[in-house]
Amino acid sequence: MMNLIRKNLLLITGTLVPVLMILFLIVAAKYPFIVVAPPRYNLLFTVNDWNYYDRGVAVQLYVRDGVLKSEYQVIEHTPAGRASPKLFLYDARKGSSREIALVPQQTGKEEKGVWYSFDVPELKGLRLDSSEYAPDGYRLDRDYRSSGGIMPDLFIGSRGSGRVMLVKDGARVPVLDSRERYYGYDARLLGWILEEGDNHE
Repeated sequence: MMNLIRKNLLLITGTLVPVLMILFLIVAAKYPFIVVAPPRYNLLFTVNDWNYYDRGVAVQLYVRDGVLKSEYQVIEHTPAGRASPKLFLYDARKGSSREIALVPQQTGKEEKGVWYSFDVPELKGLRLDSSEYAPDGYRLDRDYRSSGGIMPDLFIGSRGSGRVMLVKDGARVPVLDSRERYYGYDARLLGWILEEGDNHE
């Protein structure tokens, strides 16, 4: 028996190594935190809602000096509607995102074509870093893979296109469920929520 194994050692090794590599990739894709530490930072990002009913108000969000700025503008009403940004907060500890309501405090005295600031109370006081990479090395990405394939289990995002992901060293962490009506191809990072003591710029 041992002689048979010695004679076929090269063949056995050549067969087992690819199989073990494939199993490793499947496990790493299913359970990425075995290989890479999970995300540590919460983040704010937007995704356009193409089903938004036009109420004659446009909203824009951006980060300046580490602070979220939210503005609205009164515009011409369009019956067909238009894309509007939806704001999401990703909670790294829970591994899920939730929508943050954007409610411009209109006075009725606004001039068309002028941007007016409005508050998002829930996010008051947050420090944001709008760099591409978080302090822990993750970045926001869009997953364009379609379902199917020879080995779909190798890819977390293989069952739905346009998912919003956090990626780092091969780990791909879903941020927004692809079953929502929001589409990941226009997701935009606003900023990573910095913790006390962070100086990442």
